[in-house]
Amino acid sequence: MIEQIQLFLAATAALLPLLGLTALLWRRYYREDSENTARRVVKNSAVPTVTRFVVKAVDAGFALVLFRLLPADSVGQFSLATLLVVQYLGTFADFGLGTLLTREVARRPEEAPRYFSSTLLLRWGFTLTTIPLALTVVGAYSGLSLLFPDSKALTPEGSGAILILCLMLFPASYSSVVTALLNARERMEIPAAIEIVTEVVSVFARVGVLLAGWGVLGLAWAAVGSAVFTSLVFLVIQLRLLFTPRLVWDVRFVRRLLRPAMPLMLNNLLVTAAFSLDSFILRFYADDLAVAQYRMPYQVLSVALLLSPLLTNAVFPVIARYAEDDRSAFNRTYQRTLQVLLIAAFPITVATTILATDLVYFVVGGRAASSFVGASDVALAILIWFLPLSYLNGLTQYALIALNRQGWITRSFMVMAVFNAAGNLLLIPHFGMYAASVLTVLSEIVLFAMFLPVLRRESAGPPLWRLAWRPVLAASFMGMVMVAIHAFGAMLSLAGGILVYAGLLYLLGAFGAEERALVRRVIGW
Repeated sequence: MIEQIQLFLAATAALLPLLGLTALLWRRYYREDSENTARRVVKNSAVPTVTRFVVKAVDAGFALVLFRLLPADSVGQFSLATLLVVQYLGTFADFGLGTLLTREVARRPEEAPRYFSSTLLLRWGFTLTTIPLALTVVGAYSGLSLLFPDSKALTPEGSGAILILCLMLFPASYSSVVTALLNARERMEIPAAIEIVTEVVSVFARVGVLLAGWGVLGLAWAAVGSAVFTSLVFLVIQLRLLFTPRLVWDVRFVRRLLRPAMPLMLNNLLVTAAFSLDSFILRFYADDLAVAQYRMPYQVLSVALLLSPLLTNAVFPVIARYAEDDRSAFNRTYQRTLQVLLIAAFPITVATTILATDLVYFVVGGRAASSFVGASDVALAILIWFLPLSYLNGLTQYALIALNRQGWITRSFMVMAVFNAAGNLLLIPHFGMYAASVLTVLSEIVLFAMFLPVLRRESAGPPLWRLAWRPVLAASFMGMVMVAIHAFGAMLSLAGGILVYAGLLYLLGAFGAEERALVRRVIGW
């Protein structure tokens, strides 16, 4: 095992010289073209997408270490702590200000220093309140364990990890604000490169604390240290490429920010609740092992979920401008982006369903497999079917933000969150994580049903059947081929399925004259 860890760390460290070489080639050969919107969108989505896949590949390697060095119940403790702090408290601390900053600075670049100052000070203020909120959650589990004998309080290690991770939100807030500024300038490749550097540092820190036997609390402190390092890197980038940070408290401007930011924060918080509150309910009725089994599929899903936010963030500054002055271009960009997302979503969904058990074995492996196979793989095969709808809703959410309809998004997420929470409270006691998995898929359907009327009123309703029938048909044949040859090996099954899918898409005319013209424009032919 030690030899495998050393090999993993060596491969991770090799990313740094590779990144340096890539940066040199990028500066030598890439030329920005302000008139070529298509090229900018592809650059701003492709570079972060490749980077995020690299980072997720490293995370997958770290997961192999984590599941072998940490007991399954400890994995559940850390997963719950990370979920609470990063997804819930982090979303509250952000308060929707990152998206708002990107949108407004994309429209008014000269206002960037003002937005930076007010946004960062606000985020630090909200971050201060996360510590008492975290204490409230820990106390709630303890109190409920006294009222309900079948439930269990959080362990001291799990509670300690939550409080330590709250400290991470302070440097993370600064990093996020600078990232939003770079996104507004359509320089997504810079945060992408920084992410690789900080991922290498984080991996060495996390593996180090695990080998030292510091467990869950050590992982939490490693996360704090990595966040501090990342913020220092972003400080250097801000000084060199943007402007010198200067903090000024402007009460009137802050008030102007809070009103449009509030719906964005509620949107993010509600969607987080809709897709992760089930883990906290499951922990109440079960234990840390059940949480680890249910959260394990998200190691796989996190890779599948990369494409949508990356492509959406790349397109968002463009559609934000089009929404104000060119609705025809807005609709065109929205539909083309959605088509790309659906073409990617359906084969991932079908392949993951067929290879669910193989994927769980790959991630957990060894002696830990007996704790996960038979539970996590079933949950994964169900959960993955939310992916096409998630891609659709993720893009549509930002399209509605560009149209300044974030108030309706909040109501939509509220309906979805209530549906999801009520369903989980009713069904998890009887069907456990499988109920949570099915409700995750159904919640996406509820969300789009809420979005659709507003899209139609804005004359932006997507022609879903026209965009989806080709990838659906091709993915169906892909699935049949994969099942037929799966007995010969998972990798052969996957390779055969990809070839069938790509070939059928071509034969069905998914890559027509318009798509070929777009590719030629991107590469400058």
